[in-house]
Amino acid sequence: MANRDRIKKLTYTALFASLIIVGGYIAIPVPMSPSPVAFADMFVIMAGLYLGFRMSLACVGVYILLGALGAPVFAGFTGGLGILLSPRGGFIFGFLVTAGFCGLISGGRQLSFRLTLATITAATILLFAIGVTTARLFFMESWAAAITAMFLPFIPGNVLKIVVIMLLEKSLRPHLPFMKTSPEVS
Repeated sequence: MANRDRIKKLTYTALFASLIIVGGYIAIPVPMSPSPVAFADMFVIMAGLYLGFRMSLACVGVYILLGALGAPVFAGFTGGLGILLSPRGGFIFGFLVTAGFCGLISGGRQLSFRLTLATITAATILLFAIGVTTARLFFMESWAAAITAMFLPFIPGNVLKIVVIMLLEKSLRPHLPFMKTSPEVS
């Protein structure tokens, strides 16, 4: 039984790491910003909601490790340490905090509609706080430049992603067998 649970955990970790990668491939360039609108963050948040703290950190860790080793897993089919050390790097490392935050709140169990919406919204704000702060501290001359390049152009896309996550959450949750068996699959 323990081996079966271990295999399930590895499978779900790999599945969500793959979804994060695919989400990064769906990238829309944004004028005046070094970072595209991508959907990787949407799957990072979903990993936290569905998998709980430890497994969501594991799947995001796999994603970052693959990218650091040069695999083209980041937005726009990019990879390597150069991306992690660019203005986009703060967002990528922020994925760990975001997944962990969502995982701590959900514990891998179903949340109420309002708590799910609040968690997704707070996670999005947290991710942008980390990404914009990192961009400002290491790459941009002013807060105005960082906010203009790394936050403002992404507001409409993030509102859309929050709506999509809420719709997916409502439709997918009943079909995820691991959600019914334990409060956290970790």
